[in-house]
Amino acid sequence: MRKPLFFQRFATDERGAAAIIFALTATVLLTMTAFAVDFGYLYVQNRRLQGLADLAAMAAAEDLPNARRRVDQTIAANGWPTKIEAQIVLGSYVPDSTVESGQRFSPGGSMPNAVQVKLKSNIALFFGEHLTESGTVTIARSATAANAQLAAFSLGTRLVSLNGGVANALLTALTGSKVSLSVMDYNSLLAANVSLFDYVDALRTELNLEGASFDKVLASDIETSDALSALGTLLEDKGDKTAAFAVRQLATASGALSDIGLDKLIDLGAAGAQDHTGVGGMKLTVNALDLSNAVLALARDGRQVKLDFKAAIPGLASVQAWLAIGERPNNSPWIAVTASGEPVIRTAQARLYVVASVGTGASGKNAIVSVNLPLLVELASAEAKLGAISCPANARERKVTLQVKTGIGRAAIAAVDMTKLDDFKHKLVENPAALVALPLVSVTAQAGVDVGGKNWQTLSFNGAEIDAHAIKTVQTNDALQAVTTSLIGDLKLKVNILGLGLPLGAPAIQQSVAAALGTAAAPLDAVVNSLTGLLGLHLGEADVRINGVRCHSSALVL
Repeated sequence: MRKPLFFQRFATDERGAAAIIFALTATVLLTMTAFAVDFGYLYVQNRRLQGLADLAAMAAAEDLPNARRRVDQTIAANGWPTKIEAQIVLGSYVPDSTVESGQRFSPGGSMPNAVQVKLKSNIALFFGEHLTESGTVTIARSATAANAQLAAFSLGTRLVSLNGGVANALLTALTGSKVSLSVMDYNSLLAANVSLFDYVDALRTELNLEGASFDKVLASDIETSDALSALGTLLEDKGDKTAAFAVRQLATASGALSDIGLDKLIDLGAAGAQDHTGVGGMKLTVNALDLSNAVLALARDGRQVKLDFKAAIPGLASVQAWLAIGERPNNSPWIAVTASGEPVIRTAQARLYVVASVGTGASGKNAIVSVNLPLLVELASAEAKLGAISCPANARERKVTLQVKTGIGRAAIAAVDMTKLDDFKHKLVENPAALVALPLVSVTAQAGVDVGGKNWQTLSFNGAEIDAHAIKTVQTNDALQAVTTSLIGDLKLKVNILGLGLPLGAPAIQQSVAAALGTAAAPLDAVVNSLTGLLGLHLGEADVRINGVRCHSSALVL
């Protein structure tokens, strides 16, 4: 039986299909749109609440005794639209990388140094209010900030004197190009103090890294000339035109040096992860001369200078000297005081290698006419560590204590590899020195001694001295007298007479060499003292200053 024609037309008629499909899917589309709007709004509000928690934690960490009040003030100042419930927990934070990050904060403690702030608030939904009983969703965020009493200090050992041309010789060696600055230029660099935070900001602009954290800027590969140019720009902006001119000359001279990573030189601690220092900023300053030398020393591996001592020295036939320029004055990073007083920093600022020829007065075909005496001196060795920091409410009563020891380092009569004289990362290998080298006779000897630097000395800096970047000098309190004389007295001579089965004549040779060395001891001591005086190197002394102190400042840690 045939179906009615009406039902046939209905089954094949496609008119109105879109309307039917839309009607069936509209509810689903509208529901998904509503959820998308609400979830997007919740995401934004979560981000806002996290930012508020960060601000509240940092504010509370700056004033731990009044943490509740500081949190309430921060919440009120940011105009949050609904009521916020704040939970505040004081505790101790340990910046130990070996501990899991979530376990570095411990609630409570007799001397809390950190605070954890948890914020919770109800957020009204736009469309989802019909799907929940209250029409709101609870969001919660937390942040932890630490209050670190931190100090940065520098340890130097008078490597350069600003008198004469020694400083120019040093910077010429470091840059690889001729440097001719005046004493006025050097004094202007020495007097120009710059903030390391301002310097990194200038670097950020120079490298076009806007928005990058301090640590990211410092970890970038930076051309040495760019690092110095940024310093010159900063000095120019500060109005130190003479210092800026001097730095720009160094930037030009350093154009051929390799790229550097300034994170090896500057560690901003907890503040490094941030891109600004906040209201009022943090003060950590160094002088432009120290910073310039540090940048150049970081970029330059070979720092060896040959010196000619042309003055006539009674008792010495000739003198040659090589000076290896060592590390920059070591600057500690911003650090918290630990129970052990760490960190300890060390600098061996120079190695002096002097080869003197001593006449014996003998004559004849096989007579020993002269004796060569090589003397190695590791100069101005020093160590320093942070002792304690006192941060009372009155900033003028701040106090930082350092433990410092310094000495001559080491003196030796020995032969060394001259190509490794400026490698301060490794200890020089000392070998027996050939004092006499003739076709049939050779005399070798070796002696060494560590001098001074055995005792720690305490230096205290008050608030006024910290603000003025006052330099205090530590002198070794160990015996430091007649080093060369002592070495020669301990020298054990080894005589080899070549071509003979027995060491015939060895006692006579030993006696002749010993007599020559005995007459050379006092003149060679005078040579070493004269060289160190000329170069501005002071045996057994170290210069120390506090670059900055952070009291009642804060940084996010979790």
